[in-house]
Amino acid sequence: MHNIFKFLLLVCAGNIVVACDSTPKTPTIPDGPAASINAVFKGLADNRPDFVWIAMPKSYQNDVNQLVGKWASLTEEDIYNSYMSLVKRFSIAVKQKRGMILNTIMKMAPPGKRKQLGPMVDAFITMLNEITNSQIMHHKKMVNANVGKFISLHGSTLMKSFMKINTRAKTGIDRLTSTKIVQVSVTGDEAKLDIVKNGKPSGRPKVFVKIEGRWVPSDIQRHWNKQIARVNRRLDKAKASATSNNDKLRKTLPMLESFVKSFEDVKNEAQLASFPMRVMLLGQQLKSLVR
Repeated sequence: MHNIFKFLLLVCAGNIVVACDSTPKTPTIPDGPAASINAVFKGLADNRPDFVWIAMPKSYQNDVNQLVGKWASLTEEDIYNSYMSLVKRFSIAVKQKRGMILNTIMKMAPPGKRKQLGPMVDAFITMLNEITNSQIMHHKKMVNANVGKFISLHGSTLMKSFMKINTRAKTGIDRLTSTKIVQVSVTGDEAKLDIVKNGKPSGRPKVFVKIEGRWVPSDIQRHWNKQIARVNRRLDKAKASATSNNDKLRKTLPMLESFVKSFEDVKNEAQLASFPMRVMLLGQQLKSLVR
């Protein structure tokens, strides 16, 4: 259960995400412990990660927003935006070369896997498009992060696309449809809940505690502040070397720009087939540069 909720919180924190024309209706989370967790599970089964975010205590949401903003502030604005500009260009090129990319991958894939490749390539393109039409592309918006807004606007499309690419993750989410939370007891702000899978409880009842009107697994609640403090310490340590790190990032930009330009200039499948090797070479060059 602990791992399930760690996964759910990671989904919210984003950094798993065609922009929506309007914000989807804000999920309603019931007050009762079993009902609230069942609502989250149903939301996830329906590709609605915003249910997880809304089910989090407000202070937890603030912690996540602050960590994302703190992380973004480590990179100088012009460097960050230059990186995102390259991501945008790469995304456009991938979309334009969709047929060429698919044909190239098809030739490399075993016959039994080829039918899956078209939907997977389309899902990848959708994810790139979603990200490049989000607040992630703008340094100022990331420094003043609003993870909840990002999830409400882009989370569902990103999650659907991710599930098409990662069948193992889809299998895990699909299992939620046969999982039900049943209340065992409630004493004040503490509840014991059974996790029932296929009609049978899975292990001992799990303890949940009520925090700011939201029900949270007790092990998450017990470790939350320590984990947030640990991440903050790491970010503070990174801040001490931010100038040096930004200098290294700036030096990588011409190399990355050259790589993106060469991908934009690909004219045929023969040229495209050489790119996996070029990606590996680029990774080695970047690794040596940022050490």
